Amino acid sequence: MASVAKHSAPKRAGHVRHIGIAAILTLIAAPLVWLVLNAVYRLPQEGSAQAVRIDQLFQAHFIMISLLFAMIVVPTIYALVVFRRDEFDDEDAEHIHGNNLLEAIWIIIPTIIVLGFGVWGFDILRDITAPQQGEMEIVVKGFQWGWFFDYPEAGVTGSSDLVVPVGTPIKFVLESTGNNKVLHSFWVPEWRVKQDVLPVETPEER
Repeated sequence: MASVAKHSAPKRAGHVRHIGIAAILTLIAAPLVWLVLNAVYRLPQEGSAQAVRIDQLFQAHFIMISLLFAMIVVPTIYALVVFRRDEFDDEDAEHIHGNNLLEAIWIIIPTIIVLGFGVWGFDILRDITAPQQGEMEIVVKGFQWGWFFDYPEAGVTGSSDLVVPVGTPIKFVLESTGNNKVLHSFWVPEWRVKQDVLPVETPEER
C-alpha cells in the first residue's frame, strides 16, 4: 500500500500541474478572443435607447463565447502538444471511466446559462416593443427597391426621407404596398432592431 501511495502522489501532482497550466493559458486566451470578436464584429454607434440594452446582451454573449471557446480549444491544444504519443510508443492508453459529477456539472451549468440568456433576451424584447406614452406614429411602406414614409400626425405622405425627432418615442407601422407585394426587412443598424415587412401582416416596431 505504501508503494502505491508513493506512485500515486506524484501522478496526482502532475495532473494538478497540467490542469493549472491549462487554466492559466485559458484565462489568458479568453480576453484575447473577446478582443478579436469586438474587432471583427464591431457594432455601429448606438442610435437609440433600445440599442444600449441590446448591446449589453451582445457583450454578455461575446464574453461567454470567448470564455467557452478558450475553455474548449486551449486545453485541447495543450493536451495534443504535451500528451502526444511518441513515435515508437505502441502501448495502449490508460482507460479512464466517466465521472458522474463532471457530467452533471457540464449539463446543469450550460442549461442554466442558456435559460438565463433566454430570460434576459425576452425581458429586453418585451421592454423595447411595449407601447410608450407620447409615441409618434410613422407608417413605413415598402415597395420594390425602396421605402416611403407617412407621417399621419403631420399630414405628410409618400416621403422618401425618414425624419425622427430626438427624444421622442416612435412607433413604426410597417406595410407592404404596390401591385406586387414585397418582403422587405426594415432595419437601421444604429437602432439594432430589424422587422420584416410582410404582405399579409402589418407589424409594428418601436
